[in-house]
Amino acid sequence: MIQAVPVSTNDLRRAVARFAEGVTIVAACSREGEPRGMTVSAFLFVSFEPPLILISLADGVPTLDVVLQRRAFGISILRVDQQHLSDRFAGEEEGRFEDVAYQARPSGAVTLGGAIAALECTLQQQISLGDHTVLVGKVQAAEFREGRPLLYYRGKYGSFHTLTESRTARWPADEEEPGIGEHVAYWH
Repeated sequence: MIQAVPVSTNDLRRAVARFAEGVTIVAACSREGEPRGMTVSAFLFVSFEPPLILISLADGVPTLDVVLQRRAFGISILRVDQQHLSDRFAGEEEGRFEDVAYQARPSGAVTLGGAIAALECTLQQQISLGDHTVLVGKVQAAEFREGRPLLYYRGKYGSFHTLTESRTARWPADEEEPGIGEHVAYWH
């Protein structure tokens, strides 16, 4: 039974860590041409019409400053073999883009090479909530390719071996993909 007691920051972290999340890199290029980016798992699809997504960034991080300056950002949804990028973009700020393939778009949005999906977004709305800023982005362009997603769960990375079909309504854009079978997840 869940007890109704005031939640500590540590307990909240431990509780929300039980939600498996996809891993993205959110990035933008300053007007001076310097790319800034960070690992973000707080990513959410919002709407098809208009095409909207939502991300949440910690207040005070350089990436947030550049996104607010440019009013644009890119989202790269990482493949399972891109764990090193997740770790790099979650670590020290300097050197994140060193030897990393990326594309800086005219809008200021930056996307990383090799991701299973990349979105170019313009900032539609920002909402300050607690110690984070929630950003709503309008998707201007989307690219995608086959691959297994990098997932994060309880401080560990993983992915799916295979997938099973949902027994509920499917997304309108779903297409038959080769090799979809039983669902088995692994964590390392």
